[in-house]
Amino acid sequence: TADGLLTKPFWPAYDLEVLPNRDALPYAAAYGLGDAAVFRGTLRFGGFAATVRGLRALGLLDAGGSSSPPSIFDAPAAADLTAARRLLAWLDEDRDDAVAEQNFLDRLAAKLALRPTDRDLVLMRHDLLVRWPASDPVSATRRSATLHLLGDGDRGGPTAMATTVGLGAASAADLAVHGTVPPGFSTPADTRWS
Repeated sequence: TADGLLTKPFWPAYDLEVLPNRDALPYAAAYGLGDAAVFRGTLRFGGFAATVRGLRALGLLDAGGSSSPPSIFDAPAAADLTAARRLLAWLDEDRDDAVAEQNFLDRLAAKLALRPTDRDLVLMRHDLLVRWPASDPVSATRRSATLHLLGDGDRGGPTAMATTVGLGAASAADLAVHGTVPPGFSTPADTRWS
C-alpha cells in the first residue's frame, strides 16, 4: 500500500496487515543463504499502523505521557487521527478514578492486560521460494512452500506465547546448559549438533 504496509488475506478470518520488522538482511548470512532476498514482517490487525501514527501525532506515545509535535514529514492522514480517537474513546469507557489519573500508556496497558480468563493468539507465516541450482540457469528448479503456525492459549493455562516461544527458549537453554548443543548461534540446519 502507499504507506508501506502489506495487506494480504493470510487468514481470511483475520483482517491483518504486515509491518516491516527491522532489518532482515543479516538473516540471509546467518542462515547461509548468500544474497537471498529476505523480508521479515510483523502481523497486526488491520488499522494498527494508522492508529499508531495518529497516537504519535497526538503526542501520546512518549513514556511520560507527552512528546514533541511530529515534524511535517510525519503528518498523519485524517484517517489516522480518526483511528486514534476511536482508541481513546474505547479507553475511556468504564473509566474509574484510579485509571483516569494514569498516563495514556499506563491506561492502555491496564486495558489490554491479559486476564486469567483470556486467551492469546500467535500467528506466524513463512513463505519460501527456493531455486535449486542447475548447470543451466534455465533448467534451475523452483519450489515454493508456505508454512503456517496458528496457536492459541488455554484459558487459565499456558499462553500461546509461552508455549511457542517460552518452551522453545527453555528447551534450548536446557540443552546448552547440559552441553547437548555447542555454545553460540545455531540454525536448524547446523551440522554441529545433528
